[in-house]
Amino acid sequence: MSAGTGREGGGGVCYSGAMPESPAPTAAVAVGTPDAPSAPAGTHESTATVVASRSGADPFTADEYRQFAMEDGRAGKLIGWLLCALFVYTILVASAAIWWTVQAS
Repeated sequence: MSAGTGREGGGGVCYSGAMPESPAPTAAVAVGTPDAPSAPAGTHESTATVVASRSGADPFTADEYRQFAMEDGRAGKLIGWLLCALFVYTILVASAAIWWTVQAS
């Protein structure tokens, strides 16, 4: 593994260091041009420009990346618990259906 990207640990890879760079937007486009999405009628965004720029600057700070990582971790844990609960529920319902079928015959 290359230096600075992570280290082997316990059950997987622990990544540390700087967050990966996001791809830079390709062009700046003014709203209202044929290439840009049109703003809904009655909004003030009709004269604004789309945030995309050619500078390639990262739109998020390191703190925002850390917050995204924490939120992703929480969401992953919740999804894992939900999948486990649904699996157990499925096993219980299938067992009840088998028992009911065997008792009926």
